[in-house]
Amino acid sequence: MLVQPQITEIGWSCIGCSLDLIRLLEHYINKKNIIKVHFFFSKIQIVTCFLNLFKKLNPKYVLTLGEYEILLALTLYPIRVLEQALIDLIKPSINGNGGKFDTTVYHKFTNWDPTRLEDEKLGIQGTIPVDIYNLEGSLEFSAKSSNDASKMLSMSYRSVPLYLNNAKPFFSPTLDKFVTLRSPGFKGKLEFKRIQHQLKASPLILPNHKLDKLSIVFLYCFTEDKINFTTFFTLTQAFRGLFPKQFEEVLKINQYPSGVLNVIKSRINLDDPVIAENGLKYYFAKNPTREENVFRENAIILAIEVNTLQAKIYPSTVKVAEYLSNIGLTKRVCTYYKDTGKVYNGYIFVTYTHFISILPEIFVPGVDTYTLTDIQLNTLLTSYQTLDSTSAKR
Repeated sequence: MLVQPQITEIGWSCIGCSLDLIRLLEHYINKKNIIKVHFFFSKIQIVTCFLNLFKKLNPKYVLTLGEYEILLALTLYPIRVLEQALIDLIKPSINGNGGKFDTTVYHKFTNWDPTRLEDEKLGIQGTIPVDIYNLEGSLEFSAKSSNDASKMLSMSYRSVPLYLNNAKPFFSPTLDKFVTLRSPGFKGKLEFKRIQHQLKASPLILPNHKLDKLSIVFLYCFTEDKINFTTFFTLTQAFRGLFPKQFEEVLKINQYPSGVLNVIKSRINLDDPVIAENGLKYYFAKNPTREENVFRENAIILAIEVNTLQAKIYPSTVKVAEYLSNIGLTKRVCTYYKDTGKVYNGYIFVTYTHFISILPEIFVPGVDTYTLTDIQLNTLLTSYQTLDSTSAKR
């Protein structure tokens, strides 16, 4: 098995790094229906990360989007060429299903838009670089984001924009000195600006809902009236919904949007709105018992009891197995029966993406349990027969 190269924070890129290695292992075990598999992981090749090297040598320079992508491409190009050569030579069996998209390495620079290469890198709160100066006017550090600057200085995340381009210094207990913060490329004299710290936001009160009665499956996004709402499964899904253009920018440069996700996460269940890309205000709410780290968009699954036609949404196969352990269901068994249309002890298991693609009309925001009709269940089961026949023709 070969896994996609990843760039690390310490300045190099390598073949053999994967955020989804455990997921790949699980898929392999379930596909082969075996219990024990020995996996050996090692880095095949390491190269210098030109992006991090350039930043280190030129801390004051602000990269354009084009310069950022060029340095990224120069770093990944040789490692991706080697990856393709190894795939052609070894023909690894666990790289997907062996189709052309699983065995062909693609380079992001083939999809570059030349008109955007001189654009500013990003305009997302949390991913805007911040320069940190001492009181003598010398550059101490260049943080790649306001979130990183707050961690580096041991200051509140919300305090960073208050001190940015402000002559008023901030005492950093980490550095044990006063510093000033500037935007990269800031010119002119800093002026003193009054620091007005916001009071801690009060708890969110919804006119028609109690927080502890909300479904733990969803992250709720209320409009400014706090009455109408939509729902998301994950913070990333919420980011994509509220900041679609910025999401595309982050996706193109393969950067994790930690700053924006932290902005949303820090305001959940607080009377403190998130201002979306369209300028509208939204309030986020969830059941206090909901655990964000157990939700992944591609892992959401429904367990449908065939006799009662009850369909319930769960965060993952793990949670389904926990809830239905009384019928002998395990995560491995659930994964095996998932999206097959086959019945296990009176239940079928369907991924949410497939379920909603077949029965889109059934979705209601905030509802995690549905009662299907016989026709809807038959439509769902027929969809798997169609998939099987299509696969057989291929």
